[in-house]
Amino acid sequence: MLRRAGWILQASAGAGSPLVPAKTLRSELDQREREAMRREDAEAKKLPRDVLPPKKYRPMSLRAREEVMRRESSGFEHITVDDDAFGQRLDEFVLGKYPHLSYKRMQGMVEKGLIYRYRHTGKRQIATMTDRLQRGEMVVLPPAVREEAATLSHLNEGRDGIVEPQIIDDPALARSGPDGRPARKRPPLSAKLREEAFKWVVYKNKHCIVLNKPSGVPINGGPGIGINVADMLPAWKFSNPHAPLLVHRLDRDTSGILVLARNPDAQRMLGRMFVRRSTPYSVYWGVLVGKPASKFGRIRMHLEVNKQKGGTHIVARTTPTRDSRAAIAEYVVNASASDFACHVSFYPLTSQTSQLRIMAAHALGCPILGDAKFGGDEAFPPSMSSFFDPDEKGIQLHLHHRKIQLPYKNSTGEFEVVNAPVPPALATTMKKLGWSVEVDDVMLPG
Repeated sequence: MLRRAGWILQASAGAGSPLVPAKTLRSELDQREREAMRREDAEAKKLPRDVLPPKKYRPMSLRAREEVMRRESSGFEHITVDDDAFGQRLDEFVLGKYPHLSYKRMQGMVEKGLIYRYRHTGKRQIATMTDRLQRGEMVVLPPAVREEAATLSHLNEGRDGIVEPQIIDDPALARSGPDGRPARKRPPLSAKLREEAFKWVVYKNKHCIVLNKPSGVPINGGPGIGINVADMLPAWKFSNPHAPLLVHRLDRDTSGILVLARNPDAQRMLGRMFVRRSTPYSVYWGVLVGKPASKFGRIRMHLEVNKQKGGTHIVARTTPTRDSRAAIAEYVVNASASDFACHVSFYPLTSQTSQLRIMAAHALGCPILGDAKFGGDEAFPPSMSSFFDPDEKGIQLHLHHRKIQLPYKNSTGEFEVVNAPVPPALATTMKKLGWSVEVDDVMLPG
């Protein structure tokens, strides 16, 4: 059945029923989601054509490509996303093609709609810098990209004919590797900070590094921001001559697993894990205020990001719109303390910004403890005032990226599963409520 405005697909078992095997649970959830999608498609036929939900993937036909190129003005460049670029971010994809292009200039072109994408069906789509590219779609670049990149390349050319990489000021695009991409000047790291950085490492191989990021540390720097992951990347070079690359991101207040790639090829492959998938590769632990109606289920929302002068606002919708993106996650309630708190494992199937925090607050009606942004005052209930100061609300966000399955096999031939130790604040809360911090996850054991 569907609950809470059509967001939750819950299995037939009730809140007090024992957990069933993951395979059985996912099979039932899949069946119920197919039923929900059929109902959604029936409703979508009544919508205008520009807000119809996306169709199932199929490569853009030659006729569609010719039609796209015919409609474009002369000089536009059309680049088809191949297997190597699948899963890459749009900004990294463009800079890979034109490493001398100014990042700020490229950002302005994207915001003005001069750089955009064509989906597999030939439909034009507004692009953002953080878009993950899909196989077979087309990225369109205006002539200004080629012209400015050529100009900057000429200006940066040294006296001896060697082109010097341009310095850019965006931490997320920092590069110091042998792939010809721009490098970024970072502040020097103190010995104390390097020592702290080494403590974050929970797994390392020749392809990637897995960190346990503390709560309160942002990914990127900026005015008034001190320690951040982007400036610490050189600390994790180890035997490599260049700093690792970011594969995905975590909210500033979310702790836990953060994956870094040790070369561009690994970054592209690992990035595909965070594109929409049918089975989860990671687990997030959260302490929720309240208790969901069902002990397990699947949440399916459509998130629409609206940029305004006051900042970025995310709108959650039950049906797709032209600018929305699907956000899907499964959840299991591991333990509860009566009806005022519970310990939940989230299994995301998509990677939308703050999707789990929004799902907890709006789909389940149980905000994450300490989530002032999406939960408001409900995230600081009087019934749990012993865990924080009700006046100052000084409590960490109780959301932790607990586990991830990597596409690399271990000595036993199984895929490597990495666990991030539970942070002290979350562990203390769980122990006070009588919950074990060693509980395994039913849908991704290991």
